[in-house]
Amino acid sequence: MVRSPLTIALSWCGTNGVGFDMSYAHKLFGVFQRLHREEEFEGTGIGLATVRRIVHRHGGAVWAEGKLNQGATII
Repeated sequence: MVRSPLTIALSWCGTNGVGFDMSYAHKLFGVFQRLHREEEFEGTGIGLATVRRIVHRHGGAVWAEGKLNQGATII
């Protein structure tokens, strides 16, 4: 049996927007989880949950880092 070398691909997306408090990072990838009120930002709360599901299905990992009012990065 021949094994191929481990391949790691890293992608990230960053913003300089409202960001988030890292104490709520565990909620970011949950279905219908929102850290802001609907009146503040549009959306359904399924976007990052979908990203997480796709990445995990392909054997990857996804996480987020952010600071309130300073932006966020999804890695």
